[in-house]
Amino acid sequence: MTTTATETPTVSAALVRVMADVGAVGKDGFNNQQGFNFRGIDAVMKAVHPALVRHGVVVVPDLQTVAYDAATTRSGGNLTLCRVVVAFVFTGPAGDTLRATVAAEAMDSGDKATAKAMSVAFRTALIQSLTMPTDEPDPDASSYETVPHVNTTTGEVTDPETAVREAMAAATDIEALRAVYRAHSVGSAPQHIRDEFDARANELAQDETAGSDPDPDATAAAEAAAEGGDA
Repeated sequence: MTTTATETPTVSAALVRVMADVGAVGKDGFNNQQGFNFRGIDAVMKAVHPALVRHGVVVVPDLQTVAYDAATTRSGGNLTLCRVVVAFVFTGPAGDTLRATVAAEAMDSGDKATAKAMSVAFRTALIQSLTMPTDEPDPDASSYETVPHVNTTTGEVTDPETAVREAMAAATDIEALRAVYRAHSVGSAPQHIRDEFDARANELAQDETAGSDPDPDATAAAEAAAEGGDA
């Protein structure tokens, strides 16, 4: 009787098994202080990590490009914008690889812009590579009109993205950020603006919650309040 040794799966086959194990990741996190639900990088990692280990898949980031922009808010604060392009290399148990290249950006008033951008990139790579359902609005469901923004006090004209970034940076609490969300129609803004909004909301939540660890992609309470539902 002839027996056939079990073949080591390719990385593609291993990722299919990972996908079968993981399924969807909902917005199961809840911030008690601000009262909002979120799906952050930790939620995605907790769902994906056991399946990656079980099926022998390793993921390593390969930073392709990084760029920084500095800005000063109207209130005098400093803001750092970080934009990255990262190739995440998935290596399977047989040693073959697949690459998933994604772009991401984040902003921070301190020294965490790079870490936030990398976390956004990793979350995006995992969700898209594993085709994880997110229940997010379809990008074609809304539009974002780019009209000049005029400061009624100074008469200064700025582009809409600069205006919303400066407004988010100037917001000192969740209530102020809610007003920014409504005034600048963040809900229909491009994904990178919504990601920056989420990061700013998480930063404000961190400031108001002693001892909590920041999640760079925690969906803002401001969004939930502005739309009358969970973020």
